[in-house]
Amino acid sequence: HLVKVLKHIFVSPSSALSNGESKSTHPGNSKLHGMHEVTAEHITYSTVHAHYSLTSHEKWKQHDSVFDYYADFYYRILNFISKPAFWPTAFQTTQTFDRPSQTLLDPPDPPGA
Repeated sequence: HLVKVLKHIFVSPSSALSNGESKSTHPGNSKLHGMHEVTAEHITYSTVHAHYSLTSHEKWKQHDSVFDYYADFYYRILNFISKPAFWPTAFQTTQTFDRPSQTLLDPPDPPGA
C-alpha cells in the first residue's frame, strides 16, 4: 500500500488506482519538482501520510491521544531506512517480486506481459 501512497502524492491520485493509469490533467508533483527517483525522505514522508490516513482525525495535528509525535515517527523511520543494512533487503524484495528494472513510481506490468 505504500507504493500507492507514493503514487498518490507524487504522480497523481488516479495513478494509485489498481489499473495504474493516471487520468490527471496536469503534471504531478514528481514532474513539477524534477523527481527522478524515490529517496528515503520520500518513503518516510509517504509513510507518515499513510499512518495519518488510517486514523479517524479530521485534521492534521502533531500529537494525538494514541500516537505521540509525527516528527519523531518521521525521523525514526528516516534513520532506519537510511542505514546501509536496509537497502540489501529492499533490493532483495524487488528481486523477489521480479521488478528490478522499475522504480516505485512506474506502473506495474499488465498481467501476461
